[in-house]
Amino acid sequence: MIPIGRGLGTRCEVRSTSLAVSNRQNHCAKDLERSRPFSTHVALATGDFKAALARLEQHGVTYVSVARQPKDITIRPDGVRQIYFQDPDGHWIEINDANGEP
Repeated sequence: MIPIGRGLGTRCEVRSTSLAVSNRQNHCAKDLERSRPFSTHVALATGDFKAALARLEQHGVTYVSVARQPKDITIRPDGVRQIYFQDPDGHWIEINDANGEP
């Protein structure tokens, strides 16, 4: 990835993809479609779910429930709370308060 300047003070990381020996495409991560599969995500458990939500909100990150409702929390049948948000490249990340107990 190569950081480059874009108009109006925005920045973008260029990702190069070699498709063949003589064919190369450059993509700006911000220009890619952000519709990555919701079912493919990284899940992280936290001991302080409330603080994790507060930190996301402090940084302007929009999180959703499993039903994709903004600023909504899913509560699973086992009582675990979970939310989802996307990183700058559109990958889904889950935050939950699972504590490892059955």
